[in-house]
Order: sequence, then structure tokens, then C-alpha cells
Amino acid sequence: MTTTPMTSENKEADDAIEYGVEHNQNNIADTYPEGGLQAWMAVLGAWCAMISYMGLLNTLAVLQAWVSEHQLRGTLESTVGWIFSTYSFFLYFCGAQIGPLFDAYDIRLLLVPGLVGMAAAVMCMSFST
Repeated sequence: MTTTPMTSENKEADDAIEYGVEHNQNNIADTYPEGGLQAWMAVLGAWCAMISYMGLLNTLAVLQAWVSEHQLRGTLESTVGWIFSTYSFFLYFCGAQIGPLFDAYDIRLLLVPGLVGMAAAVMCMSFST
């Protein structure tokens, strides 16, 4: 009984048979749009997502001053500051948590609850006195 030594070609073929689909999936390269309508739509979507929360984040000082003078007159500035600092914290903290979910799942899974939540938050802000 003789055995033949395993060469690298035989080993790769045996690995492909043993691992089946998993071996072939590792060789598939990700494709990204390079120009055209699909690429520009991705840029537009990213801009729309960033302008809403970064724009509000850049105006927090003005909003805090206005709320302190009008709606929460007589309240300490440090107390009013907690409202906006909490918003800033959750903006960055949740971004770090939601980013991997966005990469792993479909956009609709995150977009629908986000849109409903933001619409409800803005509507509830209009009810405040």
C-alpha cells in the first residue's frame, strides 16, 4: 500500500470540497459604485443623514440660550444645559452602537424606526410649553 504525498494543489482541492460554499464565499469581492447615478444617490443619502443631526448639533448653544431666556426663565443655566448635553451624548453614543447594525442589516430595518422616532420627537417638542 503506497500513499501519495499531499501537494498544495491537492490540498486546495480537498479544502474546497471540505468547506464547500464557505470557501467560495471568501473569494467574492465587494463591489462599490464607481460613479453614475447609484454612487451619487449614496452621496446624497449620506448628506441627508448627516445634515439633520449635525446641523442641530451645531445650533445647540443658540437653542440653549433661547430656551433659557424664554421657556425656562428662572431656571439655572446648568440645569438647562443637561437637556442639550444629554442629546449630544446620545447622538454620538447611539451612533457608535447603530453603525455596525447599519452595516450588517438592511437600511429599512433602521430607517423606519428612526424616521418614526424623529417625527415623534419633533411633534412632542411642539407640544412643550
